[in-house]
Amino acid sequence: MSLRSITLAIIVIAAIFTFTFGMYMHVEKAAALTERIHEGDLIVKNGTFTIADSNFTVNGNIYVMKDAVLVIENSILIVNQTEDLEHVIKVNETARIEIVNSNVCTSVGSIQMIITDNASATISSSKISNDTMIECRVNSTITVSSSKIASLTIADNSTGMLNGAEITEKLEIYGICSVNMTSTHIAYIEVSGRCEVRALNSYINSTSVSGESLLNATATILNNVSIDNAATLYAKGCSLNRTFVRGKSSCVFNSSQVETLEATGVSNVKLIKSHVNEALLKVVGHFTVKNLPKMAKLWGSSINGSIFYSLNITLINSTISSYKVHACEGSIVEISNADMDILKAYSGSTVYLNFSRVDEAIVMSSIVKLMHSTIDKLEAKGSGRIHIYGESIVNEMSVKDSCLTLDGEQSSKIKDLVIENSTLIIARMPSIDSISKVSSFLFRQITISCMKEEVTFSNVNITIIDESLGTIAKYSVNETGYATVLLDFTDTSKTYVLIAHSGRSFIKLTLAFDCLHMITLNFSQFSIDDSPPSIQAPSIEPMEPSDVQAVSVKVTVSDNLYVEKVYLFFRFDGSSWKCIELKRAGDLFEGYIPSLPAGSKVEFYIVAYDILGNKAVNDNDGKYFTYTVKYSSTSFHISLIGIVLALMAIAIVYVVWKKRNLLLR
Repeated sequence: MSLRSITLAIIVIAAIFTFTFGMYMHVEKAAALTERIHEGDLIVKNGTFTIADSNFTVNGNIYVMKDAVLVIENSILIVNQTEDLEHVIKVNETARIEIVNSNVCTSVGSIQMIITDNASATISSSKISNDTMIECRVNSTITVSSSKIASLTIADNSTGMLNGAEITEKLEIYGICSVNMTSTHIAYIEVSGRCEVRALNSYINSTSVSGESLLNATATILNNVSIDNAATLYAKGCSLNRTFVRGKSSCVFNSSQVETLEATGVSNVKLIKSHVNEALLKVVGHFTVKNLPKMAKLWGSSINGSIFYSLNITLINSTISSYKVHACEGSIVEISNADMDILKAYSGSTVYLNFSRVDEAIVMSSIVKLMHSTIDKLEAKGSGRIHIYGESIVNEMSVKDSCLTLDGEQSSKIKDLVIENSTLIIARMPSIDSISKVSSFLFRQITISCMKEEVTFSNVNITIIDESLGTIAKYSVNETGYATVLLDFTDTSKTYVLIAHSGRSFIKLTLAFDCLHMITLNFSQFSIDDSPPSIQAPSIEPMEPSDVQAVSVKVTVSDNLYVEKVYLFFRFDGSSWKCIELKRAGDLFEGYIPSLPAGSKVEFYIVAYDILGNKAVNDNDGKYFTYTVKYSSTSFHISLIGIVLALMAIAIVYVVWKKRNLLLR
């Protein structure tokens, strides 16, 4: 190797060593924080004030004023104070603070960091010590990522975004705020007011949500959750330890695990594909369960038993084998794909039984609706109502002082049916092996294949209505207790209504023709009707009638069932009342008050009856509807001619009398 080559190699090695050593010295220099001290308050008024690569101590408050920016980067900020809460860090009026890869702490006690009045704060890869309380208020925004904070408050229409953050003590959200968190760990979160909080892939140890707030948690582990005072929790893919739902709150669990669930007040709880190990339900407004494998130890439960008080419960694709379900005090319970020993419905409850099997069911003052289900023994009494739909099977049924509606297919099966002092409504007739002690009216939905067909009803009055023209046929029970109705409708373009009524009870059917001119009787309503018709204010024509004009009175009268009659009562000058029956044109009724003498003061009012005899009166709150009859022009001319003729007659008599007196002289 030549001397020139050796020299060149030495130069290159020296250059590399010098560059590497220089970079090392630069890094070491950069890593060493510069000590800086600021005496008194640090006030950032204009532009940007940056604290970088420093161990920065402030012996006073820190104020970031309107539109200014404070940047703390790769630094340690120490607020030096002699007592707790002596100083404050305040960012307000559209100002901004940015804390990046830094620590914020105090020398003694705690300090507040307040971001307010449309200000903003960004905290990234930093640590805010336990003695620093951060508050974001009044339309401000805070963003925290990959940082550790002890206490954070977001309030007064502010917004928070947390990503990879850790809050070791408390996150408080109230007012009208929005907070989104991802991959965040929170020791305790308290939400109140009308806030919306969304958590994704986070861990929340303890939660309190109240007011009209929403906590939407996805893939989150929640412990000690309290949902109170109309708040909402939506948890998907969560594992919850202890959960409390109170006071008209709403709670939805989807694909979640709940160890202990307590719901009180008029709450709304819904579980989808979830598991609850232990539930304590007291006066719950709504409780829905889908694909829940097991539910145990409900409030008021006995051995293998569940008792629901004032609940609204849905069990879908659930297993409640060997369970007794008691529905009491206005509960609404829906059970699907279930197998149980005993079902009891009391005191105004409603039970929907879908694709399920029950060994024994007792219904008292409640409603049970059966769809594609099987019951070995069913007993209804004390105003109980049983509805059987679809392909259902009942081996033994007893109905006393109650109502039974059969709307099952031909494949439905009832082996033994006893009906005593009850109402039987048959829409689609199932197969019944035996039936006894039938009372009240009985009808069957049928299709009539010709224009004339007889249908028999028992113990009931029948009214057939063309709703555009009024009543077209009325039938009453005969001495045998039956009314035979001959259906004869030649106009197949119309739809008729058939009402079977007895006392205040009625059945309403629609008679419609199909393209083959076949009539189908469709059951549409069964009810008790005590409400009278509704009478609107009448109108008259002409508005100012004369003594030679009859007055047309029109009034709109409607009823939930059917308006039977409408009458107009009128009188003039305190005379006795006279009655006119108004004619129908749909809901509009019209009649005429005859012409009356000029100057007469006419009073009138309207009376209406529905088909069940319920009466309504519109007498203008006791003042009656009135008008005054005026003189007509014809009457005036006739009166004037009469006066002239009378004067002429008087004049002629006077002249004749004068002449006679002159002749006598």
